[in-house]
Amino acid sequence: MDETKNHPSIYVTSVLFLFSFLTASTYVFVRALAVTLFIARAGTDNLPLVLTISALVVIVLSIFTRYAVERLKTKLAVSVTWTLLAALTIGIGVLLKSYHHSLIALGSIYVFAEIRGCLNTIYVVTFSNEQFENSESKSPYAIVASGAPFAGILVGGILGFEASLVSLIPAITIIVILDLATAITSLLLPTTKVNGRPKVKRQRQLRFIFDKRTRENETSPGKYRTGSYRWNLAFLMSLKIVVLTLIGYQWKVSVGNFFGTNETQLLAYFASFYAASDVIIVSLQWLVAGKLMDRWGIGIGLMGFPIAVSLVAVGVFFVESSLALMLVFTLGKGLNVLRRSIHDPGLTVAYTVIDPRVRRETIVFVKGMVKPFAEAFSAAWLLFVGGILLEDWITGIWFLLTLPWLYFAFKVATSFYKKDQLMAVAVGSSAGS
Repeated sequence: MDETKNHPSIYVTSVLFLFSFLTASTYVFVRALAVTLFIARAGTDNLPLVLTISALVVIVLSIFTRYAVERLKTKLAVSVTWTLLAALTIGIGVLLKSYHHSLIALGSIYVFAEIRGCLNTIYVVTFSNEQFENSESKSPYAIVASGAPFAGILVGGILGFEASLVSLIPAITIIVILDLATAITSLLLPTTKVNGRPKVKRQRQLRFIFDKRTRENETSPGKYRTGSYRWNLAFLMSLKIVVLTLIGYQWKVSVGNFFGTNETQLLAYFASFYAASDVIIVSLQWLVAGKLMDRWGIGIGLMGFPIAVSLVAVGVFFVESSLALMLVFTLGKGLNVLRRSIHDPGLTVAYTVIDPRVRRETIVFVKGMVKPFAEAFSAAWLLFVGGILLEDWITGIWFLLTLPWLYFAFKVATSFYKKDQLMAVAVGSSAGS
């Protein structure tokens, strides 16, 4: 791999950006179609059920993904995965063509969209950590993450302006082509792992660091352990997902109540919303995020997002009309610009201080298992009590959950800083010896 000690090559960053762009393009396409068709044809009353099923399917899939990344090179696992996604896309297209108003068919494409979102997150984070682990700058993480909003701008813009012209078969064909392009792109990345382990020189340095820390932990219980750090990441992720799932549910219900069953208007709204959000996201990622993390660390993104989300709850308590409610929840959902531009890249960087021998397993566990489990819990809760609770009660619950979310964000940020400083000192000592 053509890179200096601390700066990833332009080639690697460009290929990862393209990978992020392609995976997000298919996700945006499938997600917009899935949400639109489901709300228009199946109604919002069935949303908790399909959210629960989606999360449970993703949990099972994540278990298989965990075994795949442990036994295969990442780029090989990605190539096989996206080839299979292309085949599944064709199957779902045939199902929808024949049973266009079937709850099973509509639920299948919704679940399929969630599967894509989970796999995108796991592999973009895994690739970024593998390729950029020697980089001192955090900018490459933000650049790669910006591939997703670029995809949202392009695909969302097209769907927003041409919603009335979108038909199923051409859409499925485009998605399949993009999936195959994704599979090929993953193979263009240089191999950074040998039998799932870091290159020898880096491996010796990092083993020295983590083995030394392990010995210190055995005699000093107050030290920051990798295990507690991983659990802090898991708690942060679970609380965040519960809050965002409840907000997302209320957002979709408010949009469905306002637009009714008009599929063209629904598709145009969702696509335009995602495109407009992604314009802001990519601007922040390219102009602000990297410099912000380099100067102030990851804490500003990890803690700033839950604070902003909590403020939206205040607005919900003061509106009553369907239009005003839709606008407030659109604003709340729009805070994804902070999540994807600053919070998520910061969370990706947070994994870099985890022992590389368990890092990929940790990423799959947090992103692929904790995340969908939290989604399943939230959706199941909505399924059983969502219909009998007032909107203000649901809002009050996720508002209260932002408090422990903020606490664990603080814990991760402070632990990361201590671990990062220790690693820098240890690498310097190892290199000089």
